[in-house]
Amino acid sequence: LSGENTKIPSRIRERKLHLADKKCKKAVRYTFRRTLPQIVYRMWITTKDLEVSILKSVDFRNDPMFLRNQFARDGTFEMPVIKKTKLSLDNIEFIGYDKLNEGQTEKIVHFFLDDYKFEVLWKDPEPRIEKLKEYRAVLSPQFSMYTEMPVAVQIYQVFKSRWSGAYFQSKGLKVIPSLVWGEADTFWFSFDGIDPGSVVAVSTVGMRTEKQLFMAGYKEMLRRIKPQVIICYGEPFEQGVRK
Repeated sequence: LSGENTKIPSRIRERKLHLADKKCKKAVRYTFRRTLPQIVYRMWITTKDLEVSILKSVDFRNDPMFLRNQFARDGTFEMPVIKKTKLSLDNIEFIGYDKLNEGQTEKIVHFFLDDYKFEVLWKDPEPRIEKLKEYRAVLSPQFSMYTEMPVAVQIYQVFKSRWSGAYFQSKGLKVIPSLVWGEADTFWFSFDGIDPGSVVAVSTVGMRTEKQLFMAGYKEMLRRIKPQVIICYGEPFEQGVRK
């Protein structure tokens, strides 16, 4: 039965085709039985992952740390409000946030530092609260407002400062709002979110060559907030500012 001209009898060909067909069907049935549970399982896993993903999305969507809307708000841009704090002003001394490991818990924590040294308090404040509670009080973080920044960014910097101060208060810390402003076109939002008659803090560090800009905002602050006391970190430009 070999060779080019050898013909396979028809009954043998039919027998081989029949056997091949049976094996093929058997292989299909076997493969289907093996793969169907895997397909169903994979579909279940995919659906479960989708449900988990949706739940995570909903949780994230409603997370106050995402929305940042958990505090009373003030002004056009709904700045979180830092409430007036009762605090003894005798023997005021400051300690920088970057020096907290040195102790001196009788001091007030300030944030007149480069922003990167305390940006974590905006992104993830909760783990740092217990350490801050050891101190007499804290200033609200002063996120920088550079005149080169677009106004939208300066608004965001003010929001971050107010939100951080309000968050500290919600955790039981005594908070003194620290204020910063830019040029005159920032005055309409730079003083929002502060209770009138509050004790406030300002800094003249880095402002010695910008006296006119500083004093313009300082006078607007007096008009808008009418602070009980102004604590100045650095050398005051005028009398009446508590150093």
